[in-house]
Amino acid sequence: MGEMAAGLAHELNQPLAAAANYLQSCIELTRNKPEQSSLMRALAGTASQIDRAGEIIRRMRNFVTRRKPHHSTAAINDLIRVVVNLVSGELRANRITNRFELSEGLPLIRCDRIQIEQVLLNLIRNGIEAMAAVTGRPRVLLIRTAEVAGGNIEVTVADTGCGLTAEIKERLFEPFLSSKADGMGIGLAISRSIIEAHGGRLWIVTIPPPGCEIRFSLPATGG
Repeated sequence: MGEMAAGLAHELNQPLAAAANYLQSCIELTRNKPEQSSLMRALAGTASQIDRAGEIIRRMRNFVTRRKPHHSTAAINDLIRVVVNLVSGELRANRITNRFELSEGLPLIRCDRIQIEQVLLNLIRNGIEAMAAVTGRPRVLLIRTAEVAGGNIEVTVADTGCGLTAEIKERLFEPFLSSKADGMGIGLAISRSIIEAHGGRLWIVTIPPPGCEIRFSLPATGG
């Protein structure tokens, strides 16, 4: 896994660097042109996401090669809002209603922000994809946070998609197992490893069909 991550990082960083250079050239061409302000914002946002992609690759490489993560304190609700903002276009394109049930005043968590955001992004995108073919009923993505017993912060991501078969549910966290035709099947396996490396756990909740609900918990630091 470490060798694969190093190889992927090497291969992906080159096109990312090239794309960043092209974008910077575009930004320079449109600078100081008021009529191009919307284009400037779009280019700047794209450049920001390319930088984020590079950081994700570096953090994932560090994770699988067991390098020391970059831990800091963070508010879980803030991390959720960042990730939902990233996928807001996908939610609109798929006509999905996003519903928050975020408890206020939660204790902070100590985490690698990029890694936890990647877990959230994976769970949310899984929910979006699960609802892509849903017709005849609302498409709702629910994200809930709460403080639970034991000094933990619990996050729930639930969708109103097609649910999971008994076989898939039983083997959901096996690497390279995917219910999607073009899925790699490593997102949930890596997500669970990230959460466990942070001292938490990630699991699937059995709910009446249709839909799927996945939760993870992380220890709170207080403060």
